[in-house]
Amino acid sequence: MLLCVHAGMGALIGRLLPGRAAAVLLGVGAHAALDAIRHHDNGGDDPAAVDALACLADAGLTALGIAALGLLGGWGSRATLGAISGALPDLELALPWNRRPRGTRLLFPSHAIARLHSCLSPFPVPLRFQAALAAFVWVLALSTDAPARGER
Repeated sequence: MLLCVHAGMGALIGRLLPGRAAAVLLGVGAHAALDAIRHHDNGGDDPAAVDALACLADAGLTALGIAALGLLGGWGSRATLGAISGALPDLELALPWNRRPRGTRLLFPSHAIARLHSCLSPFPVPLRFQAALAAFVWVLALSTDAPARGER
């Protein structure tokens, strides 16, 4: 699943929850749940086939969204913490030793245990649909009725 989908869902979930700890826990939980939905990944299972420009765009848009949340609602806001925790598990995919087809050392359960990744839904969610979903959840997460700065 695209990084911007994970972060956007984490932000949206964080906005809807009563506390920061819940936003962090459910941001990480949402990452696992989204990984369970059958989906196309950039490059599939072959790290050598990854489109680096698309990865850079995905990471850049995610960083921009998180920065916007932090600047608008505060760096400790539920939405910002939800977005960061939703995106954080994918950091391990960028580690140099995990960019090879063999010898990966993944820790996050939906990355490390094959049967937990892309195990749900009858058809895979294409990258274009994931991009549209990311745009939708980020619009909701950054909507004008966002909580005031310093919200608890």
